[in-house]
Amino acid sequence: MLHAGSQVGRGCAKALSPALLRLGGTSGDYGWYNVLPDEAGPPFNNPPFPVPTYKFNATAYSLLAEYAADAGWDFVIGANAALRTPANVWNSTNFETLLKFSREQSGRGIFGWELSNEPDLFPEHNFTVPADQLARDFTVLASLVGTASNHSLIIGPDIADKASYLQTWCETLVKLHAQSVVDRVTWHHYYGNSASFTLNDFVSPQVRTWMHDPGKLLGIPVLWASGFAKSSSPREATYDPIFRSV
Repeated sequence: MLHAGSQVGRGCAKALSPALLRLGGTSGDYGWYNVLPDEAGPPFNNPPFPVPTYKFNATAYSLLAEYAADAGWDFVIGANAALRTPANVWNSTNFETLLKFSREQSGRGIFGWELSNEPDLFPEHNFTVPADQLARDFTVLASLVGTASNHSLIIGPDIADKASYLQTWCETLVKLHAQSVVDRVTWHHYYGNSASFTLNDFVSPQVRTWMHDPGKLLGIPVLWASGFAKSSSPREATYDPIFRSV
């Protein structure tokens, strides 16, 4: 839990700088941005998701952005990828309100924007976004961000454990001649079952070699959200992901 008003907490955060403050994860996929004035009315006050969501308002944005700036951290926000059209295309309408609001906040820029969290596991949430469609969604994200800022990075797609999904996503961007729209490739690298995993497994080249392939394909740097599985099912891990450069 973030205690933004705690000076002790802020002091610790500053000591950990440089770092990234990431607002995302599964909740980010289902986020709804209420950053417009109250008079905006529907549909912005009625998230169209069939599952519980969180609402992100102007106050929360300002609080997190100020906290990150004060601590010397960079701020990354995951867009609401679960908001889809009937054709299963990302509906960016609500996200555009957040992007417009962020652009108007002088001195509180966003380091990077993500789109999706573990999209290869979306079927567990009762919907599916094919990798090639997600790649096309990223071109939309990049176009929107490009009109709003010359500094924010496009980051993703944060897959969980299906390398084939990531490969198709990358190949689609190449086919679209759009590999330049993504600045950093990311995924959650689950090493394995921590009950039996060893130090040798952790540093094994066999575990790590495939991690560089997407970056080579797109010709861009690679990031990965590290994790250590708590049980035999990596999806039961209970850690907070952090970015590390590879």
